Amino acid sequence: MNKILYIKDYCLFLFDNGNIKKIHDNVQMSLKNNNKYLIFKSNDGIFVFGSDKIEKLNIDQKLLIYNLSFAIDSSKKIVFSDGTNIYSLKNSIIYSISGHDELIEKLDWLDNNNILLTLEEYDNPYFVYERLKISAEKTIEYKRKNGNYIIRDKYIYFYDRFGIYICEKLTGKIITYFNFPIVSFDISYDENLAVFSTKDKIIILNVETQTPQKEIYIDNVIDINLSFDKKYLLIKKRENDFYAAIKIVDINTETIIDFIFNVDFICWII
Repeated sequence: MNKILYIKDYCLFLFDNGNIKKIHDNVQMSLKNNNKYLIFKSNDGIFVFGSDKIEKLNIDQKLLIYNLSFAIDSSKKIVFSDGTNIYSLKNSIIYSISGHDELIEKLDWLDNNNILLTLEEYDNPYFVYERLKISAEKTIEYKRKNGNYIIRDKYIYFYDRFGIYICEKLTGKIITYFNFPIVSFDISYDENLAVFSTKDKIIILNVETQTPQKEIYIDNVIDINLSFDKKYLLIKKRENDFYAAIKIVDINTETIIDFIFNVDFICWII
């Protein structure tokens, strides 16, 4: 089974082959993660964890007063933003939107030279997106507006409660649309298998044939994550207004394993 990383009671833990290891104390929050790394904030700074190693990021103390957002790729290339500027880890500004009526809410790598910016406009209740081409130091129009998204090697997957939109990564242009009423969604790293939850069940979807492969009847699943080997699901199930249980689901046998409850953050990690 893949490793599981989670934050509970202000501590970061790693679950690996049945063993639990405490990684760090006094953890305030997770800031960004991918399949290899987690960036998190603690009382004594901002750190990145991956490959069983922990490293403190060299970020100017003056910037730590802001709610910083981060982007990290699979090679551990990191940039971050204070809302108006985007910085490298050398604390140099690589792009600025100062003077505009908007703030950078979130940023993610599209590829080595392009970053997707999620922008919050002062007079607009919805998020808008722009693509920042780093080599040209300019933003380029992006077709998608609002919605959550997952970025993979080939495509970007936008989703909302009405369905899933498979889009071109650099433009946001819709290629395929799946019309399903969904609560949460994930896509495998080879982009062949999609999983999503509805009000009363989990659906496993073959992306190539665009047909449901399996349905597992579990209700109130508010978050879902597919393991890297596509054998397991890590789900967050809402039990009541105060209690959310984390469970592991074996896709083949549909066996449900109670794992933990009321975590602040949880993910699979290589």
